[in-house]
Amino acid sequence: MPAHLSIEQRWRIIGLHFDCHLSSREIARKLQCSTTTVTQIINLFKETKNVLERQGRGRPAIIQGAVRRQFRQILSRYPTSTSRSISTRLQSRTGKVVSARTIRRVRRKENYHPVYPKVQWTINEAQAISRFRYASAHETDTWQNVLFTDEKKFVIDQSGTVFWIPIGARCPKAYVNQVKFYVNVFGGVWYYGKSNLVFIHGSSNSTTYLQHIQLAINDYLKDLRHHLLIHDRTTWSHTHVVHDWLTKKYITCLDDYPSVSPELNAIESVWGWMKNFIQSHNIRTQQQLERLVLKAWQQIPLSIIQKYIDHIRVIIQKIIIADGWDIDD
Repeated sequence: MPAHLSIEQRWRIIGLHFDCHLSSREIARKLQCSTTTVTQIINLFKETKNVLERQGRGRPAIIQGAVRRQFRQILSRYPTSTSRSISTRLQSRTGKVVSARTIRRVRRKENYHPVYPKVQWTINEAQAISRFRYASAHETDTWQNVLFTDEKKFVIDQSGTVFWIPIGARCPKAYVNQVKFYVNVFGGVWYYGKSNLVFIHGSSNSTTYLQHIQLAINDYLKDLRHHLLIHDRTTWSHTHVVHDWLTKKYITCLDDYPSVSPELNAIESVWGWMKNFIQSHNIRTQQQLERLVLKAWQQIPLSIIQKYIDHIRVIIQKIIIADGWDIDD
């Protein structure tokens, strides 16, 4: 088995093959490796559900055989269960006592990973063309000189569940009367840092948007000179007033950013990380939610932000392969 490919490259082979339906020859040409290497990694994944071969036997696995079958059944039937809950179910079925920590480790080895529900956007032909042109124009960009910005609303309902929805969107009827607390925020991230987090009160327009972006990045203008700025295409974020202020600060709006393309804005992934952080707490007051949102913003590691930004290049490739249409990412 070839050892020269990184783990990221190996997983990219799996994604290109199973998600994008590329042949081994096409993948090999794209990654500049041999067709044999690609085929071996695909076959390894089919056999082991992993892209790395195990070396050495190590200590005996506690989750194997019949216990492993029950474990996988529980994972499949209860996809939202916590590791502690899975441990309890597994013990009741098999009599085996497995720690929550082991459950988390083995669940990763079984190639389960956390995902979050997202809005399924409907893309029309004109939007697909715009997305394809944007991806093609920026195919070789590194995204290390881009400021990714956005507003978000964090909502807590009666059950304490966090919902992640865009500002301005109506809450689904299923819980519109159950909303207890919500927080609107504005922020920005770039490869080597993040802005101040601005709490938004009231509605947004071109005047308040300029105020929000000034509060967010005024302390970092020296670091952001000659950066490009990305923001979802709201009417108030693309005005002469906003553009003129940014130009004076040597920041340029990336005006070809396509609509209906949240996956191309790295801060969307940051909001997802924050949602997961907030979801792990039992929130009882509006003030507690506000503190947790700020704490999540302060604690997200820079390495995670850089990972999200680096991943934009992978998304760009997927959009090109899909001719601009919706992708699964």
